[in-house]
Amino acid sequence: MISVVIPVLDEEQILDDSLADLQRQEGAKELIVVDGGSGDRSVEMARRHARVIQMGRGRARQMNRGAREAAGDILLFLHADCRLEPGALGAVRAAIGRGASGGCFRQVIRAPGVLYRVIEKCADLRARNLAYFYGDSGLFLGRDLFFQLGGYPDVPIMEEVGLTRALKKAGPVHLLRKRIYVSPRRWQTKGVLRTTLRNWAITARYHLGTSPESLAREYHPVR
Repeated sequence: MISVVIPVLDEEQILDDSLADLQRQEGAKELIVVDGGSGDRSVEMARRHARVIQMGRGRARQMNRGAREAAGDILLFLHADCRLEPGALGAVRAAIGRGASGGCFRQVIRAPGVLYRVIEKCADLRARNLAYFYGDSGLFLGRDLFFQLGGYPDVPIMEEVGLTRALKKAGPVHLLRKRIYVSPRRWQTKGVLRTTLRNWAITARYHLGTSPESLAREYHPVR
């Protein structure tokens, strides 16, 4: 069974539709929403479709908690504003069955525009060639392996990079042909080019040694 772990904070505008869409995916699955202290109706909406865990905020901590509570032998971590192509969970099962240590989906941003297509291509190239991918690509891996690797590092930002660094050393990492559809809201709020350049700068500074704590003070997630 696949356990889908979704960290949430104040997502009432999108959560009902996102979870209903996930419930339509085929095969055995459980949906686990880990709420980080929402002040809106996120918990109420999540309970219509998923098991809900409430705790303090911190995306890495929320995802680690969801993994500990999961019953499935495969974990899939999703952002609340991402949706999966039909058949995506079947592709995850097949990849793990073929010996993949983990992987992610091809990214599609739900908006027209050349810059969005460039962002998608860069995300796919990064996942395929470097085996680095972020939460909006849909990270999946076996539950046992997740804990062997230590789960997500307890940092306020860039937690996916820490885990995927370890994951790619554990075995082959697959970029699936199935697609994940990503909300454009982050780019639309502050501009596509500005947001993209900021994200690339944060990533570069992280790899050059800037602490996640310092980077987090400059990063303000959009909801």
